[in-house]
Amino acid sequence: MAYNPLHHVNTQRNNLILEAIEKEKNGDPDAWLEYRKFSYKQAPYNFEIVNGKPVYNKFYYGKLFESALHAKKEAELNKDEKGIEIWNNAMLDRLESFKKAPGQVPYIVGLNHLSSTAKEYGVEEADKNWTDPELLWIKERKMWWDNPIFKEQPELLDKALRAAIKYGTDISEINRPANEEIQKVTEQQ
Repeated sequence: MAYNPLHHVNTQRNNLILEAIEKEKNGDPDAWLEYRKFSYKQAPYNFEIVNGKPVYNKFYYGKLFESALHAKKEAELNKDEKGIEIWNNAMLDRLESFKKAPGQVPYIVGLNHLSSTAKEYGVEEADKNWTDPELLWIKERKMWWDNPIFKEQPELLDKALRAAIKYGTDISEINRPANEEIQKVTEQQ
């Protein structure tokens, strides 16, 4: 059976969630801190560092708002009154979180893509720097071998590459230091 390189990542994530739930039950105010640290490594664009801790930012809550808005519109199309109420409440909850969150104000369709929607929801228009080239890496195509876990645990990348080679997975598009690892693995076989 082929080795799934992200199985380890998902197992770690699931364990951190279970630990956080248990800590939360015991009243720990930082119950989710380790999970957020882990998530920060996976998707740093969703966080700002506040007092040394990763905190979900406006981009994160903006995407949640956008998702709830789409779900609400779908419920409206289906004339699902209960769904409309549920998604509207979710949307408003995410809007409040967006307003309180740290970070630059991103461009979020339905929230602040027009000055009229920004005014309607009481938020600022997208920050003019939102299209700064430094932020464009968010939109880069990411592949399984780009997972940050491989920087911390390179032996997992080695194991995944060996399995990929053994089972004939196309790894020709790997375009980062993993190329060196591929070379080492293929030379050893």
